[in-house]
Amino acid sequence: MLNHIIICGLGNVGFRTFELLTQAKQEMVVISDILHEELRWQVEEVSGVFILGDARNEYLLLQAGIKDAKAILIVTDDDMVNATIAMSARHFNPKIKIEVISKMPQ
Repeated sequence: MLNHIIICGLGNVGFRTFELLTQAKQEMVVISDILHEELRWQVEEVSGVFILGDARNEYLLLQAGIKDAKAILIVTDDDMVNATIAMSARHFNPKIKIEVISKMPQ
């Protein structure tokens, strides 16, 4: 896959983002350490790729195609996790666009 988007986290924000990008006909890979079977099924149904695991794992980022991705959206609720993923993403792909959303405003 080339010029795809990686989404790290499949909570409320991650899934809503996935839905919006699906409407925009974007190719995506989703990495989530929490398995929501219903959400996973929906990701895989629309030709998205779902990887179960912690996106801090560099092997999983490589499996998701980080070197060829155009952007990574990091949407976990843990700032340290987000920072770690962002640094790894930049290491593997210096030109990648990085967006981090840690918590939705109340």
